[in-house]
Amino acid sequence: MYDGRNKTFWLANYEGWRIKNGFAQTAIVPTTAEIGGDFSATGLPAFGSAGCTSGYAAQTPLPCMPIDPETGSPFTGNVIPSNRFSRLATVALSAGVFVAPTPACVSNPGSCQGNNYQRNFALPNTTNQQTYKLDQTLGHLGSVFFRYTKAHFTNENPQNLSPSFSLNQFTEDANSWMFSHTIPLGRSIVNSFRFGYLHAKAIQGAPPASTDQVAALGVTGVFTNLPAAYARGFPTIGLPLLGDYGSPGNNPSTSDIPTWEFADSVTLVHGRHTIGVGFDYRRFVQKRNLSGNFLGGYSYANNLIVNNSQNGSCTTPSGSCGTGNGVADFLLGYYSAANTFQPGPFSSANVAGNLNQYHFMYFAPYVQDDWKVNNRLTLNLGLRWDYRATPFEENNKMFWVDDGNTTGGGLCFADQKLSSDGVAPDGNGFYRYCGRRNPADASKTPFAPRFGFAWRPFGGDRTVVRGGYGIFWDSSLTREIDDSGDLYPYVERTSLNPASSPVTVAPKLTDQLFPEQTAIVPVSAPNSQFVAVIISDHPRNPYVQQYTVSVQREVAHNTTLEVNYVGNRGLHLLDRIYLNRPNSIPAATLLQPAMPPLYPTTTAISSNVFRFRTFRFLGRLIARGPVIRTTTRAT
Repeated sequence: MYDGRNKTFWLANYEGWRIKNGFAQTAIVPTTAEIGGDFSATGLPAFGSAGCTSGYAAQTPLPCMPIDPETGSPFTGNVIPSNRFSRLATVALSAGVFVAPTPACVSNPGSCQGNNYQRNFALPNTTNQQTYKLDQTLGHLGSVFFRYTKAHFTNENPQNLSPSFSLNQFTEDANSWMFSHTIPLGRSIVNSFRFGYLHAKAIQGAPPASTDQVAALGVTGVFTNLPAAYARGFPTIGLPLLGDYGSPGNNPSTSDIPTWEFADSVTLVHGRHTIGVGFDYRRFVQKRNLSGNFLGGYSYANNLIVNNSQNGSCTTPSGSCGTGNGVADFLLGYYSAANTFQPGPFSSANVAGNLNQYHFMYFAPYVQDDWKVNNRLTLNLGLRWDYRATPFEENNKMFWVDDGNTTGGGLCFADQKLSSDGVAPDGNGFYRYCGRRNPADASKTPFAPRFGFAWRPFGGDRTVVRGGYGIFWDSSLTREIDDSGDLYPYVERTSLNPASSPVTVAPKLTDQLFPEQTAIVPVSAPNSQFVAVIISDHPRNPYVQQYTVSVQREVAHNTTLEVNYVGNRGLHLLDRIYLNRPNSIPAATLLQPAMPPLYPTTTAISSNVFRFRTFRFLGRLIARGPVIRTTTRAT
């Protein structure tokens, strides 16, 4: 039999959490009669009356008794026939999307803070993790170590009032392993090798609508190959003053980040020197899909009828496109805003949404020397080169702000084919091929020196002075480039406003949504899209200078006095800025000559608005040179 004493060590570990998170919801919700089309008992002011007009003037407009857009008069008995309901309303009512008032709240509103609905419930938060480790001593061949960890995490939380469809269901699965080998090479040299892999996959989804419900909704112009496990959430519905229903907003999203790491270090002891030389190499791909609300998100307004019937855009017999009541508008299909992600002309037929795959690389060689100068002084000297490559997208689906467009504002794109396939013809004024697949090359000088000392000025052990200085590099956060590829022609982030857009762009009824967006149309600024975050057009990695000095003195037996000074100085720190909302700065206070606005605000005449939030470096926009944040702490 094998005798593994003092040679083989192993560990198996399991950890699990079972947590119930409590939630409490209170709200004012429509009555069962109202959401069924019966407004006869509401006592609302008649449309066009003084009470109705004053209600529309409130900060959040109040509802009036609905009128029939076909006749311009109240519905018979103030009841909307169910055969007039939109497809969305019909499916939502049969699917149980809405909740009924709580009887206890109806009879005693004070017990529910003046609301007519209250619900207390709990949802699970579950974690399972298992880890296995093995250490093996190989004699003169050194030792090896292996670890494997598998983790699974799930969490649910409600995002609106729907009992089931509203759940935000988050799942994360992570698998990682690491292998290392340490071996002595002679009496004074030791080599340590490490190789590892981490694969973390997270999905945020919602309970699915059934295939029959999706078919009955009849939504057009949207992605159709929706994975039922997470991407087939019910449409989101927002009723004015009466809560939100359906699936969560900004749902689903997926994240899949496989990461490889390879590292090696050599330690050499030579006289008074202990020298270390090594490197750390990492490569990972951030696979992110942030397209969501595939079946649409719809909101309604009590006063939509006031603005939705202007300029001859409404073709009902009464000339009114709306009822004067948000709930009635929902039932008939008169939405005030609608949004979704739609397939663009270059969307993949095999992916629901737009999968971006950003590649990252990190390489950091280093050298370090711990030098015992004499019995009173020891020095620590080191230098590290922290290189982080500027990320690129696997299929060149990357955009960034075009600094060269100083008149109308615009974007650089990485895929040169957009210049010749009809998307970005020469002279379009908005998209431009800037000759590369990312904004700029990474810095070649990310040197990180380290210095430290320990000194006994009077000999003996009673007084010690220590100090150190180092530069530590950070990297730009990967989430801050999420939307760099979520632009036309790869996906359409549609946001419709029927009151301000032509009916060819924003039809008046939900039954008519959504118009197809797959045709190639030459890009122009008015047709551009909203972007939440985008890669900086001048990517630079931030770093921190850290320095410390301390004096330690033994003043009595078992009593030591210690004084420390610690300082941190951050440079090239990262922040978000809103390019379309510049602050008004008097010219006399500017640190450099004023520049024309790079990115003017434009109002969309189609489905989107040109608004950019970019992840940039403060120093490039405020002053010549970096902005420095210095903090000092003393204890």
